[in-house]
Amino acid sequence: MHDRLTNKVLTASTWFIQVLNGQV
Repeated sequence: MHDRLTNKVLTASTWFIQVLNGQV
């Protein structure tokens, strides 16, 4: 399984969304 990779992707996507929401 790619638990670590999935966790990084979820964290990165969540952070990216928060950054976009903060800038918008």
